[in-house]
Amino acid sequence: MSSVRAVDVGYGNTKYVLAHPTSGDVQCALFPSVAVQANSSADLTAGALQRLNTVVVEVNGVQFEVGKDADLAQDLTHARVLDRDFCKTDIYLALLRGALHYMGCPSLDLLVLGLPLNTFGTLQHTLAKRVKGCHPVPAFAIGAPGRAVGLPTHAEVLVREVYLLPQPLGALFDHAIQQGQFAKLQSHTSLIVDVGFFTFDWLFSHGVKPIASRSGAVNGGLSAILSVIAAGVGKQFDAQITNVKRLDQALRTGTSLRLFGQEHDITHHISAGEAKAREFVAAMASRVGDGADVDNIILCGGGAHFFHALVREKYPRHNVVIARDPVFANLRGFQLAGEQRVRLHDAQLRPSATA
Repeated sequence: MSSVRAVDVGYGNTKYVLAHPTSGDVQCALFPSVAVQANSSADLTAGALQRLNTVVVEVNGVQFEVGKDADLAQDLTHARVLDRDFCKTDIYLALLRGALHYMGCPSLDLLVLGLPLNTFGTLQHTLAKRVKGCHPVPAFAIGAPGRAVGLPTHAEVLVREVYLLPQPLGALFDHAIQQGQFAKLQSHTSLIVDVGFFTFDWLFSHGVKPIASRSGAVNGGLSAILSVIAAGVGKQFDAQITNVKRLDQALRTGTSLRLFGQEHDITHHISAGEAKAREFVAAMASRVGDGADVDNIILCGGGAHFFHALVREKYPRHNVVIARDPVFANLRGFQLAGEQRVRLHDAQLRPSATA
């Protein structure tokens, strides 16, 4: 049986599929898209404290520390890569190899990846060529992701083929299958709004056929919203707000921001972020139109909840739906699309019963 896995290396988080049981949901996990150069600092745990949950991967002779606690390993000089050519960087490859390690599969017949709409056309072939082949990763126990005691320190993961998809298309696949409406979807037009960390993408499709003239993306995404809010908070407290993770968590959960060891209410700064978000929604509407011919509007991505009310404000006559567990919606769809691709390929190779 062919081995298929999906990875979504985003600007904010790197998401990956652990497994897809025959009679169960796609099992997903993530870690922050932070890759810091590994150093040989002294071990401060002294055998009494927990170590950071990270692994060290190598790309072009440079060692990077990646994983679930990588954001705790970074110093104040570290900055995330927010660049259209992100997938061509060593950091992208380091994050991908971290995901390959955590997945614990020694070889993959098909690896499904995604790209934002504004780079898909120009970078898909470059990325596929770059990823296909062998990848050195820290050793893992087969069937049990994570570092394994007693095994060699390094292993290799062979990626035989790579399948690239526009990121929002994954959420469309996932939503249609989750709702049991894949057949019905073929006659519908859908608008999938993917709010990523650096990009705000929207995909207009008839069935699963993208309509390029009404699809698009703008740079900014959730990072731009957080930057605007952080600037207002920083001005209030005369401080530079560098930990956007705390700010992001406060917005997602509706809780106070912990700053200088105390809790602070930042709700009065949110309106500035909403004003920036409306700029992105307006850019989308200029391509999509008034939505009269749109049957479904689906939000996905890490910023889906923040944009929900704003998209409903722009399209008040529609039922604007947030995908289930929207952070993983694209990833689940990638996995399902990859499995379908393999099934069709295998069916074509199978001898006909009448032959």
